[in-house]
Amino acid sequence: MRIMEEIKKNWLLIFTIAVLVITLAKRLAMLDPHILSWDEVVYITQARELAEQGLIMQFEQYRPPLWPMLLGIIFLITGYSPIVAEITSWLIGIGMLFSFWKLYNKVLDEKEANLAYLLTLSLPIIWLNLGGRIMSESLMILFGNFFLAIVIPKAMKLSEENRNIKDYFLAGIFLGLSILTRFTAVLLVIPVFLAAIFYQTIIEDLKLYIVSFVGMSIVVLVLPVLSIYTTGTPLGFLELYSQVNSSNLAAAPTPFEFIMVSGLVLGYLLVSMILPFITGITRGLIGRRLNLIVLALWLIVPVFIQIVLRLDTFHLSNFDLGSGGLFVRLAFPWIAGTVMLAAIELNNLFKSDQIFIGAVLIMLLGNCVLAGVVLTEYRTSSFYQEIAEVRTIIDGNLSEGEIILTNWITFIYPYGRDTVLEIPSNKTEYNQLIVNNVSMIIQHKGNRSIEDWWNPSADGFSLLYTSQGGTFSIWTRD
Repeated sequence: MRIMEEIKKNWLLIFTIAVLVITLAKRLAMLDPHILSWDEVVYITQARELAEQGLIMQFEQYRPPLWPMLLGIIFLITGYSPIVAEITSWLIGIGMLFSFWKLYNKVLDEKEANLAYLLTLSLPIIWLNLGGRIMSESLMILFGNFFLAIVIPKAMKLSEENRNIKDYFLAGIFLGLSILTRFTAVLLVIPVFLAAIFYQTIIEDLKLYIVSFVGMSIVVLVLPVLSIYTTGTPLGFLELYSQVNSSNLAAAPTPFEFIMVSGLVLGYLLVSMILPFITGITRGLIGRRLNLIVLALWLIVPVFIQIVLRLDTFHLSNFDLGSGGLFVRLAFPWIAGTVMLAAIELNNLFKSDQIFIGAVLIMLLGNCVLAGVVLTEYRTSSFYQEIAEVRTIIDGNLSEGEIILTNWITFIYPYGRDTVLEIPSNKTEYNQLIVNNVSMIIQHKGNRSIEDWWNPSADGFSLLYTSQGGTFSIWTRD
């Protein structure tokens, strides 16, 4: 009896521990430092170079620095290891979960907050970030939720606490840290702005919002300082970021692709929560329930803005169930409002405890099954398998002290820059490199930026291997 009482008392903690154990086991079971997505490779390579060579953001300098710098500091303490990167990411995920719990308990009553946290814990994207990815979203959300947990309750008149300058300054610090992790974190101000407008608190709290802005600005000043160091100009980061994100705008999606991918994004996040989400929007509009309107727009407005900014890659063919693709990542940081709306509506729709428990269990089952599918598929796609093929060929043909050139940075990590170098975009620099003990070239067929002049066979290399999917070719010196 006592055990059952303890289980009833601590059921949310027990469920959390179960998810953490499953995702850690899955993460370690999938441990293969060669099979990572491009962004993961960039972050880990930047971190490794910071720890081992003191280099900061030597390529893809437009990325916000906080996540690779944090990982680099940990590498500096522990030494570089793939398992350190995996466990660090998992631990950041635990902090992210706590930030959701903190936010929900600031905005909702205890029953709704527990349900919102339970729904969050069952989402496939949460499992993926806990159990499979070494990405920056978890850190961004951790700081972002702490920012929202301070400001949102006051903006929505949910908190009777004194509105003091220290709280808002701290909120600004959290927002700044979130922006240093991902630039799009600036969109975290949208739910706060919506709440302040709907609840008419923007004027009375204007001074406090200015204090938050000051706190954020102090933190974000790190960006121009680093930008001067790495690019030579204070706004170099933003200039590179703008160039990268506007380079392919001509490839806009068809209306069908736009609608279908939008549906996949929302469906991926809202499996089993679509009905309460729709009823919540409806009740909010009809009944003029300001909190429901704010929670609904919390997801819709930031995602819409990001979709417009990234129309160039918003194609159905780019949606990957395993990785979640760019599109789920666009929506992921804004799920808190959506989940809170679903929790409120579930509590409203099902008055009977038995029906309520049954509905929640069905939702948990649906989400957890999908989460298992996502984790299983992640790093098992044909592209990642081709990378594994190339890895095998490299290990079988590379001698100590030899150098590889590649136009696909996945192979820089984990071999390191002593072994693998990027092919320069400048032909003169390339010609200088190939005379220096280069024994192998790895060519990614999709990267066409230098193919107009680059011909390995003309430089004394012969084709050794082409991957099964035809994505990669390996050239060796004759």
